[in-house]
Amino acid sequence: MNNFFPQNNKKRRSKKAQGMVEFALVLPILMLTIVGILE
Repeated sequence: MNNFFPQNNKKRRSKKAQGMVEFALVLPILMLTIVGILE
């Protein structure tokens, strides 16, 4: 049972990191779209 906890924690951390990377990739496109709509 103890073997599962480190893996679970690692997976949770990697999912959080993946979300941050995806957000960083999408943010510039989203900002350009919003600025384009406002102009």
